[in-house]
Amino acid sequence: LENPMVLDVSGVALTANALPVVSLQIVETPLGNALLQNVPNPFNPTTAIPFAVATPDHVTLRIFSPLGQQVRTLLGDRFEPGFHRATWDGCDDEGRRVASGVYIYRVSIGNWTRVRKLLLLR
Repeated sequence: LENPMVLDVSGVALTANALPVVSLQIVETPLGNALLQNVPNPFNPTTAIPFAVATPDHVTLRIFSPLGQQVRTLLGDRFEPGFHRATWDGCDDEGRRVASGVYIYRVSIGNWTRVRKLLLLR
């Protein structure tokens, strides 16, 4: 575009000097631990589980059936501060594909623990 025109909400053309300035701040170290929703959800065949670690600590991430039976341990290691993700392929600890359904994932970072649900559709 050679001469793009920007209009305000009332339809009035704005000059380049009148455009709002947008400032973005990139955060590399989270302010607190966090467990985010898996993406995609529902999923097939794999899903990513994002989480954040505020200070260096031991992280475990496990998948459970709705009945509370452990299906898979995805992580069990020390992580540095930052934003991380684990991938689940819909298999149990023995490498067998699990059935479609709702599963629960739980992350523990030190003594901080959170859970969320995910949906596997085969």
